[in-house]
Amino acid sequence: MLEALPHRQYHAAGWPPGEDQAPVPESAQPNRRLHMAGLALTALAAAGCMRSGSPTDEWIAQEVAKSVASSSRPAVREAAPDAPGPRPPVPPAGPAEVRLTLLEALRLALAGSHDVQIAGLQPRIAEQDIIVAEAVFDPAAFATSTVGRVDRPIQSQLDVGAAQRGLLVQDTWSWQAGLRTKVPTGGALSVYEASDYLSTNSRLILPNPQDVTRLTVELAHPLLRGAGYDYNTAAIRVANLNSSVAFQDFRKGVQDAVAAVVNAYWQLAFDLESVRVSRASRDLATEVLRREKSRREQGVSSDLDVSRAEAAVALREADGIRAESQSRDSMDRLKLLMNSRDLDLADETRLLPVEAPRFFIVAVDRSAAIAAALGRRPDLERARAAVAVNRIRLDVADRDRLPKLDATLRYILGGLDADLGGAIENQNFGDRISWNAGLELEVPLGNRSADATRRKRLLEYDQSILELDRLATQVMQEVNASARAVLLAREEVEATLQAKTAAARTVQGEQRRFELGLTTNEELLRAQETLATAERDHLKALLNFNLGLVSLARAQGVLLDAQGIEIVEPPSTPDHPRPLGLRLAPPKGEAGKPE
Repeated sequence: MLEALPHRQYHAAGWPPGEDQAPVPESAQPNRRLHMAGLALTALAAAGCMRSGSPTDEWIAQEVAKSVASSSRPAVREAAPDAPGPRPPVPPAGPAEVRLTLLEALRLALAGSHDVQIAGLQPRIAEQDIIVAEAVFDPAAFATSTVGRVDRPIQSQLDVGAAQRGLLVQDTWSWQAGLRTKVPTGGALSVYEASDYLSTNSRLILPNPQDVTRLTVELAHPLLRGAGYDYNTAAIRVANLNSSVAFQDFRKGVQDAVAAVVNAYWQLAFDLESVRVSRASRDLATEVLRREKSRREQGVSSDLDVSRAEAAVALREADGIRAESQSRDSMDRLKLLMNSRDLDLADETRLLPVEAPRFFIVAVDRSAAIAAALGRRPDLERARAAVAVNRIRLDVADRDRLPKLDATLRYILGGLDADLGGAIENQNFGDRISWNAGLELEVPLGNRSADATRRKRLLEYDQSILELDRLATQVMQEVNASARAVLLAREEVEATLQAKTAAARTVQGEQRRFELGLTTNEELLRAQETLATAERDHLKALLNFNLGLVSLARAQGVLLDAQGIEIVEPPSTPDHPRPLGLRLAPPKGEAGKPE
């Protein structure tokens, strides 16, 4: 488990995105514009950025050239060489910008995700399979009716009861109606009323016309193969387990969607901060270039110093363009995951995360984390259900190897009268009771089919156990790796913070040496590049820390709890059940963390 100790939350400078510090004012000479653009393209080629036939690299080169050209325009206002300009007010987000909290991004993604909606239907479908399996034991009403007429020459005196020529004429009507059901132990129970009506010209039939009725209770039940409660309810238990599997698949689908959105959110935050770092580094190099030009006019700096500064500006401009392109890709990725009608991939709406990547000291209890994962992971629950299903099928296959021995018992109350009503009234528990009982035995010779099926089920059962063991081992490895990644990222954040602080002090020292003329701009530009690298490394460490937290929660199967997401059942009608829904609340414990 992951436990927060007394900690602090770490926000990168200049957060939220868009609240950058004001760039250092620039000044340039118009007559250097073509030289700067050419040098920018040369620097890009030297850095390996331009590949022949690459539209992206051509676009980057054009952007560098335009940016360098624009830097040669006179600045509206120039600050003192040793002090940055005042920070301008942050403009509010315009129509082309959407500021998002992580909670808002999750809400949009879960509401618009087709994958989540499709997965939410599967448990409902599995619930219908349970009803289908249980409905096998529902009673059924049945009825049959047959009407007939006999009109033929008599064949003997027994046909009509007289020695005469003529015809035998009979009108018949037979019907049967009742209820039948299957009992959970495997038998079939039927209760029905039957009637046979006869009207004839024969003198041998008394009464004439007559109605013979029979109230019958019939039970057919297996004694060996197919007998037993567990055998006959196996389909219901399998359907319940499959429903549990569908629910776990839904949990996993939601968890995957949440992890993708959270990771994309923090990745976008990192990319936008990388853009800020690249621009800040470019502004520092631009200020060095401005000073070198001014000092060259005074005869203090050489053309080499100016060219070195120009190359640094061009290279850092290229870095900024690449960072901006990466941030645009991350915005599109987050838009795709959210799938919101208001955020079309075709427009240029910018997404701006308003939350900073979190950092706090954590203690990871690997034993508790592994225990949580073994009890909460959806894929493990699915594997356990597969083992249970295969165990049920193996038990059924064992029972199917037995011989078939079925017993039947029939109890009949008969009635007779000239009409139907009288015949039914004559049905009583007196002397007119009929019954019969019987047994039916069938022994397959060799029984190869049942034996092969049983061996197949046994192999499937053994296979599912091995798969469960393999998955449990894999889960423990994932938890260990995720916990290790969180701890390493925590140490990396601390180390890169120290490196960034030291690099900032180095830049300050080299800046003073440069202003005093004790060194060329080479050391200053190198120190600035080291600072930019250290800032990016620190941002990357913060990103890895937050991605590690997501990975650890996902590995334990508690990501939904960590993000405050609950699975709910919306109101449904029997005719049209609705898919499972989600309710999003602020994550637990979030209010207690310092901002």
